[in-house]
Amino acid sequence: MKKILLLFTIIFTVLSSVAFSANQFSENWGVVVKVTPITETNTFKKPRYKTICSENNYSSQRTANMIIGGLVGSVIGNEISNKHGAGTIGALFGTLIGAEQSNYPTTSHCHQETYYITETERFISHYKIKVRTKNGYKIIRSQERYNVHDIITLY
Repeated sequence: MKKILLLFTIIFTVLSSVAFSANQFSENWGVVVKVTPITETNTFKKPRYKTICSENNYSSQRTANMIIGGLVGSVIGNEISNKHGAGTIGALFGTLIGAEQSNYPTTSHCHQETYYITETERFISHYKIKVRTKNGYKIIRSQERYNVHDIITLY
Protein backbone atom coordinates (compact mmCIF):
# COMPACT_ATOMS: atom_id res chain seq x y z
CA MET A 1 0.00 0.00 0.00
CA LYS A 2 2.88 2.35 0.77
CA LYS A 3 4.36 1.62 -2.64
CA ILE A 4 1.10 2.46 -4.39
CA LEU A 5 0.75 5.68 -2.42
CA LEU A 6 4.35 6.63 -3.19
CA LEU A 7 3.83 5.85 -6.90
CA PHE A 8 0.61 7.85 -6.93
CA THR A 9 2.38 10.86 -5.31
CA ILE A 10 5.20 10.75 -7.86
CA ILE A 11 2.81 10.55 -10.83
CA PHE A 12 0.67 13.41 -9.44
CA THR A 13 3.77 15.61 -8.91
CA VAL A 14 5.09 14.98 -12.44
CA LEU A 15 1.73 15.58 -14.11
CA SER A 16 1.05 18.78 -12.16
CA SER A 17 4.49 20.22 -13.02
CA VAL A 18 3.95 19.38 -16.73
CA ALA A 19 0.54 21.07 -16.68
CA PHE A 20 1.98 24.12 -14.91
CA SER A 21 4.85 24.46 -17.40
CA ALA A 22 2.51 24.03 -20.39
CA ASN A 23 0.32 26.81 -18.99
CA GLN A 24 3.34 29.09 -18.55
CA PHE A 25 4.64 28.33 -22.06
CA SER A 26 1.37 29.34 -23.70
CA GLU A 27 1.16 32.62 -21.75
CA ASN A 28 4.79 33.83 -21.83
CA TRP A 29 5.89 32.64 -25.25
CA GLY A 30 4.90 33.31 -28.82
CA VAL A 31 5.83 32.59 -32.41
CA VAL A 32 7.18 35.38 -34.57
CA VAL A 33 4.88 36.03 -37.54
CA LYS A 34 6.31 39.23 -39.01
CA VAL A 35 9.45 41.36 -38.48
CA THR A 36 9.63 44.98 -39.64
CA PRO A 37 12.87 46.96 -39.20
CA ILE A 38 12.32 50.57 -38.14
CA THR A 39 14.99 52.94 -39.45
CA GLU A 40 16.11 56.39 -38.42
CA THR A 41 18.06 58.96 -40.37
CA ASN A 42 21.03 60.86 -38.99
CA THR A 43 22.20 63.98 -40.86
CA PHE A 44 25.58 65.52 -40.12
CA LYS A 45 28.05 67.93 -41.70
CA LYS A 46 31.46 66.57 -42.65
CA PRO A 47 34.42 68.96 -43.12
CA ARG A 48 36.32 68.99 -46.39
CA TYR A 49 39.47 70.96 -47.16
CA LYS A 50 40.40 72.75 -50.36
CA THR A 51 43.75 74.36 -51.15
CA ILE A 52 43.53 77.60 -53.15
CA CYS A 53 46.67 79.06 -54.72
CA SER A 54 47.15 82.40 -56.44
CA GLU A 55 50.24 83.47 -58.38
CA ASN A 56 51.69 86.95 -58.46
CA ASN A 57 53.64 87.61 -61.64
CA TYR A 58 54.49 91.23 -60.86
CA SER A 59 52.73 92.65 -63.91
CA SER A 60 53.91 96.17 -63.00
CA GLN A 61 57.52 94.97 -63.33
CA ARG A 62 56.66 93.45 -66.71
CA THR A 63 55.22 96.77 -67.89
CA ALA A 64 58.37 98.58 -66.78
CA ASN A 65 60.52 96.03 -68.69
CA MET A 66 58.43 96.65 -71.82
CA ILE A 67 58.86 100.44 -71.57
CA ILE A 68 62.61 100.18 -71.00
CA GLY A 69 62.94 97.65 -73.84
CA GLY A 70 61.01 99.97 -76.19
CA LEU A 71 63.21 102.96 -75.37
CA VAL A 72 66.45 101.00 -75.76
CA GLY A 73 65.20 99.46 -79.01
CA SER A 74 64.26 102.88 -80.37
CA VAL A 75 67.69 104.32 -79.58
CA ILE A 76 69.46 101.33 -81.14
CA GLY A 77 67.21 101.45 -84.20
CA ASN A 78 67.92 105.17 -84.75
CA GLU A 79 71.68 104.71 -84.28
CA ILE A 80 72.01 101.76 -86.67
CA SER A 81 70.02 103.29 -89.52
CA ASN A 82 69.19 106.85 -90.40
CA LYS A 83 66.14 105.74 -92.39
CA HIS A 84 62.68 106.90 -91.42
CA GLY A 85 60.86 104.27 -89.19
CA ALA A 86 63.94 102.34 -88.05
CA GLY A 87 63.52 103.66 -84.51
CA THR A 88 59.87 102.50 -84.46
CA ILE A 89 60.79 98.96 -85.53
CA GLY A 90 63.57 98.92 -82.91
CA ALA A 91 61.07 100.09 -80.26
CA LEU A 92 58.63 97.34 -81.25
CA PHE A 93 61.26 94.58 -80.98
CA GLY A 94 62.61 96.09 -77.75
CA THR A 95 59.11 96.05 -76.26
CA LEU A 96 58.61 92.36 -77.16
CA ILE A 97 61.98 91.39 -75.73
CA GLY A 98 61.31 93.42 -72.56
CA ALA A 99 57.94 91.70 -72.08
CA GLU A 100 59.60 88.28 -72.01
CA GLN A 101 62.36 89.30 -69.60
CA SER A 102 61.48 88.78 -65.98
CA ASN A 103 63.87 89.96 -63.31
CA TYR A 104 61.61 88.82 -60.47
CA PRO A 105 60.32 85.27 -60.04
CA THR A 106 56.62 84.65 -59.85
CA THR A 107 55.43 83.85 -56.36
CA SER A 108 52.44 81.84 -55.32
CA HIS A 109 50.40 82.18 -52.19
CA CYS A 110 48.37 79.17 -51.06
CA HIS A 111 45.84 78.86 -48.27
CA GLN A 112 43.45 76.17 -47.18
CA GLU A 113 39.70 76.71 -47.01
CA THR A 114 37.32 74.52 -45.05
CA TYR A 115 33.86 73.78 -46.37
CA TYR A 116 31.24 71.34 -45.17
CA ILE A 117 29.19 68.76 -47.01
CA THR A 118 25.99 67.30 -45.62
CA GLU A 119 25.87 63.53 -45.34
CA THR A 120 22.92 61.37 -44.38
CA GLU A 121 23.15 58.01 -42.68
CA ARG A 122 20.28 55.54 -42.22
CA PHE A 123 20.40 52.93 -39.49
CA ILE A 124 18.04 50.45 -37.87
CA SER A 125 16.86 51.76 -34.51
CA HIS A 126 14.65 48.80 -33.52
CA TYR A 127 12.33 46.09 -34.85
CA LYS A 128 8.55 45.92 -34.78
CA ILE A 129 7.66 42.24 -34.25
CA LYS A 130 4.24 40.65 -34.63
CA VAL A 131 3.93 37.57 -32.40
CA ARG A 132 1.19 34.92 -32.36
CA THR A 133 0.26 33.83 -28.84
CA LYS A 134 -2.46 31.61 -27.37
CA ASN A 135 -4.64 34.67 -26.79
CA GLY A 136 -4.14 36.25 -30.22
CA TYR A 137 -1.55 38.50 -31.83
CA LYS A 138 0.71 40.97 -30.05
CA ILE A 139 3.02 43.60 -31.51
CA ILE A 140 6.21 44.22 -29.57
CA ARG A 141 9.24 46.43 -30.00
CA SER A 142 12.66 44.77 -29.78
CA GLN A 143 16.28 45.78 -30.17
CA GLU A 144 17.09 42.22 -31.21
CA ARG A 145 16.28 40.91 -34.67
CA TYR A 146 14.24 37.73 -34.88
CA ASN A 147 13.34 35.52 -37.81
CA VAL A 148 9.83 34.44 -38.77
CA HIS A 149 8.81 31.22 -36.93
CA ASP A 150 11.22 31.90 -34.03
CA ILE A 151 9.77 31.11 -30.60
CA ILE A 152 10.42 33.99 -28.22
CA THR A 153 9.71 34.86 -24.63
CA LEU A 154 7.25 37.69 -24.04
CA TYR A 155 7.73 39.98 -21.06
